[in-house]
Amino acid sequence: MSGKKVANEQALQQVMGKFATAMKNTGEAKPPVEPSNTVHKVELPDTKPVVAEQQPATTPAIEVNPLAETPKPALEAKPTPAKTSATHGKKATPAATAEPNKDKPSSTQPLKPAPNKTKPAETVVDENSDLLLVDLELLYDNPYNARSFYDPEVIKDKAASISASKQIVPIKAIPHPQIDGAYIMIDGHYRKRAIQFLNQTQARVIVDRTPMTDAQMYIQSFVTNNERTPQTTYDNAVAWSKLLEQGVFSSYDDLANAIHISKGNISKTLSALKLPTSCLEIIKEDPAKFSLRSLYELNKYHEQSEDEAFILELVKMLFDSEVSIDISQFIERHAKKQDRKPRSSSRKHTLSLGNNQVGYMKDWGTGRLTLEVEFQGDDREKFIKHMSSFINVK
Repeated sequence: MSGKKVANEQALQQVMGKFATAMKNTGEAKPPVEPSNTVHKVELPDTKPVVAEQQPATTPAIEVNPLAETPKPALEAKPTPAKTSATHGKKATPAATAEPNKDKPSSTQPLKPAPNKTKPAETVVDENSDLLLVDLELLYDNPYNARSFYDPEVIKDKAASISASKQIVPIKAIPHPQIDGAYIMIDGHYRKRAIQFLNQTQARVIVDRTPMTDAQMYIQSFVTNNERTPQTTYDNAVAWSKLLEQGVFSSYDDLANAIHISKGNISKTLSALKLPTSCLEIIKEDPAKFSLRSLYELNKYHEQSEDEAFILELVKMLFDSEVSIDISQFIERHAKKQDRKPRSSSRKHTLSLGNNQVGYMKDWGTGRLTLEVEFQGDDREKFIKHMSSFINVK
């Protein structure tokens, strides 16, 4: 910096100092503010006059350049650039701008629907199924359920599982066709009984709203059980007999085609129902202990020998045993021990309706008759009505 320029600045400071002292002595706090276009002339010793232009707005900006021939225009204040986002380069919202109150609705913000406080405890599974929480008193057993007998120990085990982990697998049901708000179970009869054992009043139920026929109600129950714990032979015998009697399936062939089981197995299974009532009462208590082969052998020997006491003894032995037993060996040994009297034989008579064979009848010559018939359509009702004319048919 040149000495002359330093001298000019010192002279300017002296002038400004005198001016401030003069203002203080007169008691004025501020110098008079003149219009923004006023030009002040400041006389500096040994210098040329310098013109200072007061800037509009706040504190006047004075630029002094004693060396210049003509005064330079005052520098304009550059606007402060707006802050930008580090990532998107957008202008930041000024701090003075208040954000709208999010707690209060505005005319420019659409109202959100209020939460549904009455939403039921259910989940939509698909278009035809709902997952519901249903009172047990509104859950009815499937009238065509594949299982007829329930093991108390299995019920207790399922109850313990539900108590520990809650009901994970829902019961499957369809709307009751006659009772509004009620349902018929297709699968889950053991689960319902386990929940009842726990003295609970509700169960998780998945409702299939697809219409079902009586046959479909049975088939779904049968298939579902077979995929997990198949029903017993005696369960099948009771269910199949009911289905045939009520005309849900018109014949053995119709039933066999529906559940993909041979007609021979259906015939053997149904033969278990011909055992004496005393034997059936024991079998009902634990049907799982009686296989298809055992029941068929028991009935076969019963038809041949009419030895009900021995058949009952075999049934009790199977019931008490914890292991599988081949009863054919016991039957063979028992037959050898019998008096060498000839076994009673039977005469078989074929039964026909018109040109169609409907069954057969065995005459044992001792007053015992065995009748097995199969009708289709209205012929079954006619036969029952005819039999009821001289025999009490229940």
